[in-house]
Amino acid sequence: MAFFLAAAFMAALGVLALAAPLVSPFDPVRQDMNAILAAPGRAGHALGTDDLGRDVLSRIIYGSRSALLVGTLSAFGSALVGGLAGLVAAMWGGVADVLVMTVMDGVLAFPTILAALTVVAVLGFGLAPVTIALLIVYSPVFARLVRTQTLIVKTEGYVVASRALGFGTAWVMARHIIPNIGGKVIVQASTVFALAVSVEASLSYLGLGAQPPTASWGLMLKDARNYLSLAPWLSIFPGFAVFLTVLSASVFGDSLARRLGREPSRL
Repeated sequence: MAFFLAAAFMAALGVLALAAPLVSPFDPVRQDMNAILAAPGRAGHALGTDDLGRDVLSRIIYGSRSALLVGTLSAFGSALVGGLAGLVAAMWGGVADVLVMTVMDGVLAFPTILAALTVVAVLGFGLAPVTIALLIVYSPVFARLVRTQTLIVKTEGYVVASRALGFGTAWVMARHIIPNIGGKVIVQASTVFALAVSVEASLSYLGLGAQPPTASWGLMLKDARNYLSLAPWLSIFPGFAVFLTVLSASVFGDSLARRLGREPSRL
């Protein structure tokens, strides 16, 4: 039940993000100077307005685009980069294994936020640098996973038989290795997605991610910090959006992991 609820929420959020121009009641950057800090339900604004008179609901809807874009690109980008690194390390072994995993372990040794801050500081502010930073930070997670699983699968009888019949490394990976570890990589990607959404909101809150006037849940929380007592809805609604998205992605990943008989690794 939890699996289907989480999947339904994520699907609905994706549709909402894609259809934002159609379902959003207002332009997310439009300022209503006659309804500054309007309470939810007042002046035609279902979730109220912020200190610039911008509709909170519209900004949350458009903010889902930033969260889903960064989360999706970070998860699948790091899965691709880290997965290829893990495959190379496991299939070729020797010096390649030592070099690849040393680099990956070095990246993994840095705390997530610190490593992301370092990359953003070098590349600059914005969603693109944040995505690249998270891709780099989470690639070692997939590299270790894929390497471990590949080392297990490559010793199976059908893989050994394929080798004995003269099939090359590329064919073995495409025919046997990737199909057998793909499910586990997808499970881990859902976990990384949840983490990426949370980190993106944190970096945007610090002013390092999305930049004004872009609608972002982290930016909304940053703007709301001066109005916690006067207009609590400014922090409650975007905070709840982050909470539900991260929770749904985590529940989806955990449920999928149980179905596959494997728990995703945590950071």
